Amino acid sequence: MFQTKTQHISGFTLVELSIVMAIIGILIGGVLKGREMMINGKITATVVQIHAVEAAVTTFRDTYNQIPGDMLNAAARIPHCTALCNPDIATASNGVLGGTDSALLNNSMTATLPLPGGEANETTLFWAHLALTGLLGGITDSVIRGENVAEWGKTHPATKIGGGFFAGILADRP
Repeated sequence: MFQTKTQHISGFTLVELSIVMAIIGILIGGVLKGREMMINGKITATVVQIHAVEAAVTTFRDTYNQIPGDMLNAAARIPHCTALCNPDIATASNGVLGGTDSALLNNSMTATLPLPGGEANETTLFWAHLALTGLLGGITDSVIRGENVAEWGKTHPATKIGGGFFAGILADRP
């Protein structure tokens, strides 16, 4: 008698492959959507920070009738301020924050801060005045303790999307 051999070939059926491909597609779509949501969240958080700075500046101006960083005799008017809180007497209260070209910082934040009392230092004192009055958080008082290295999250507020905020005049434009 003849014996027939039956071969059983194992493998995936088309239905099984379709299910696996659908699951992989859903996972990839979920990862991409999650990443997009994280980026949108960081952008939204940065916009909220901008609004907080606007509100802090408005409150400061209403309270002290001065621009933060440009306030004459800031050490006498702002709690916990030292003499390093005072901007240059010649340019204080002139309504201009910093000099005519206060481009000081870049994304890497490697710049050295200007000397205390100089008009360019008003751009850093802007943040210190807001922080010391309790109107803005996220920075330290290092600038009024004599430290002279600019750093996001220390002398200037950092953003969720990287980098940070800078305030001042650049080439005679606010």
